[in-house]
Amino acid sequence: MDQEQLKLLAHLKISSRKAGADLDLSTLVADREYAIERLDEFASLDREDLILASLMVKDTLDLMPTQTATPASASSRANKVQFVYT
Repeated sequence: MDQEQLKLLAHLKISSRKAGADLDLSTLVADREYAIERLDEFASLDREDLILASLMVKDTLDLMPTQTATPASASSRANKVQFVYT
């Protein structure tokens, strides 16, 4: 981890402590499920600094959900008219 990532984790730890939540940074980095659970919990709180920090850490640890095709885009492809030339 580089220094910026470590600063971000330290900011998250301090922000979570101010919000009264406990956070184990070594488990956060090592355990993907723990990280997702805790970061989602922090993102649901009404504290802008904690929400922002948790989203940034999720991005840093590559925990953001991947984007999939939406049903609207899939259905628009299915509804296209195809011409067949003979």
